[in-house]
Amino acid sequence: MAYKANLSILASRYGDLERRVLDRFVSQPDLTEVAVDTSHTLLLDYLILDGVLEYLRPAEGALWAGPGDPPPYELSTPDSHYGPALWGLTEEGRLLVDRIRQARELE
Repeated sequence: MAYKANLSILASRYGDLERRVLDRFVSQPDLTEVAVDTSHTLLLDYLILDGVLEYLRPAEGALWAGPGDPPPYELSTPDSHYGPALWGLTEEGRLLVDRIRQARELE
């Protein structure tokens, strides 16, 4: 019963791309990051605002959007480059994905 209730909660809270990102982490337990283009950051907003997903660094193929050399990875943001970015689960995100995977009730 928790499985169907969870689907309802996820569908009401998150958009299509956000649910696909969560599904990718649920279906691939060893996955630590996903690549999503920075032009789609807005579509990840609720995962980010809920503390589930965080920006990690530019992905291969990203283009620097400023003058001079690109900043070190730890100083980059989704606004500092164009193209793919790597996003990872926070601790809260890992707990959410575990609850989804085990069909436990979501809070």
